[in-house]
Amino acid sequence: MIFSAELGGPPYIIVFVRDLQQFSFIAMNDFINRTPFSSNLLETRHDLSKFLVQLLDSLAGHTSPGGARIHLGHTGTNYDEAAAQLEGFSRPLWGLASFIAGGGPYEGIKRWLTGFANGSDPSSAEFWGYMRDKDQRMVECSAIGFSLAVAKDQVWDPLSPQAKVNLETWLAGINDKEIPHNNWLWFRVSSFYRSRQKNFHNL
Repeated sequence: MIFSAELGGPPYIIVFVRDLQQFSFIAMNDFINRTPFSSNLLETRHDLSKFLVQLLDSLAGHTSPGGARIHLGHTGTNYDEAAAQLEGFSRPLWGLASFIAGGGPYEGIKRWLTGFANGSDPSSAEFWGYMRDKDQRMVECSAIGFSLAVAKDQVWDPLSPQAKVNLETWLAGINDKEIPHNNWLWFRVSSFYRSRQKNFHNL
């Protein structure tokens, strides 16, 4: 009461703020303790593998029927929704590709294989869309290119001939677009890890 009086504010406001801070602290601790990851100490290779599989499994319910998009909620991004959901699809590839390239088994990879086929197919309802200048899709090329490079046997080889052509064509869309002169230049290079495009030397 004395503290609130010195600030010149009503006592109940100070009490409310203090209670809200305490509530937030308790709620956050409760959330951490209730997550499926809280008991994992992340100390061994097995721990990390289990953690990754749990993360990947949790995305299944947010994945589109055709596998090409993952919607985790609404955001404040300034790019289109298709690009945002492509981001949801591509970012897990950093972990997934590394995991399976290192010998880790993951049955759920089928979702991404289906997604590659549908996302790069212009006739599909889940097509990622054509790349434009300074497009968010360029950023996602990096994770896709990485996965094709390090996990070729598990990611590239199972695709149908047409899916391979579509994916290469989609990745090649970055080649003639304007890219900011920063780390985005690397996205163009990494997108061609597995591409057979003839114009690679023009990068």
